[in-house]
Amino acid sequence: MAPTIPQPNPVTPTRSTTPIRNHQTPIQSPIRTSPLSPSISSPSDERYNCSLCKKSFANEKTLKTHEESAKHKEAVKKNRQSNAPKQSGKTPPKKMEKGDDGLKQAMAGLHFCRSNMEEQPIKCIKTAMQAGRTLISQHQMRSAAEAFDIVCKLAKRTGQTKKIAGRLIYLRAHLALARIYYGISHDLSVQCYVNALDVIITSDSLDRLTMLVRNGVLGELLEECEKLYRVEISPLCEEHREQAKDPEAEKMTDIITAALNEVAGAVSEYESEDLSIILYLMCHLIAREEQLKKEEAESLQRAAKIYSALKMNWWSVDCIMMSRDANREVLTSLSLDDLFAACIQTDDITRADMILKEMKKEGRQEEHCKILEALQKRDDRQERFTL
Repeated sequence: MAPTIPQPNPVTPTRSTTPIRNHQTPIQSPIRTSPLSPSISSPSDERYNCSLCKKSFANEKTLKTHEESAKHKEAVKKNRQSNAPKQSGKTPPKKMEKGDDGLKQAMAGLHFCRSNMEEQPIKCIKTAMQAGRTLISQHQMRSAAEAFDIVCKLAKRTGQTKKIAGRLIYLRAHLALARIYYGISHDLSVQCYVNALDVIITSDSLDRLTMLVRNGVLGELLEECEKLYRVEISPLCEEHREQAKDPEAEKMTDIITAALNEVAGAVSEYESEDLSIILYLMCHLIAREEQLKKEEAESLQRAAKIYSALKMNWWSVDCIMMSRDANREVLTSLSLDDLFAACIQTDDITRADMILKEMKKEGRQEEHCKILEALQKRDDRQERFTL
């Protein structure tokens, strides 16, 4: 059979010269076309898509890396175990996401939730979550945001937050996408943000990062975050910039940073402080790479605030100092005096000395001298400070 050259989409002619992936047909847009649409059937699409895990990848190398991951192998194993007995059974999730039928079912599910939130809250949580994901795939952003908002409210009200904490993370991510969508005119930027967020949340190294938040040292945690950024996130950003060839593409890192900050804040509301800190540190790395000094400083200060709430003052001080190195014009919401008192309380002389130096840089000479005089009344600690 002779090869067929794909023709540009007459509705969106500007997209025909903007390939999404190196091997995809030039008319496809990852946010506007359903991944299950029969119009996407080229071999190159199948080549870089994992239909089992419902993920798409930039190139063959990243797909192979995914296929070798423990999560993919576990998914393959579960699929083999469940395939035989359920082969002739129902597969509602797949039908739910297809075309008009899926959209109708999703809207019906949303209508059910509006009417039954009080009487059947647990069922409405599951129904609204499924409806929201389908509505996202069908680009019904306002309805998706409403569905996700229902889940958040009901989960908090019914005490189901911890039980479905993992799903809520995805939920808040999609809700953030729905909120920022209207301010973005370039589909590729949205898709790049979704991919970046999915990479962080589904990463095999997330468990290790979470453990390091409280049990490791900040330097090691930042090193692991940077490794994830270099291997997974940075290639997504580079590919986006090279292939988009659009002025709007330059805003992509701003979008990712703003969206991750929003998700991190939302996650912290649901007692997921560890993941929230990880997302803020990822924001810091992305902003630092793109020389967004203000965003870098703000992300670090948000992480510092959570550390302070967790009574981990030493890491809070480290984040504040890194923030000030990035941009001194961004004022911290944490008082240096309070941090200093906390360091003295925990006998953290090294960080207390760092704070005293910061006070001197700000021209607070008088306060600096008063603190040193007060310290002289307590054993010999003043000798360990830089005068």
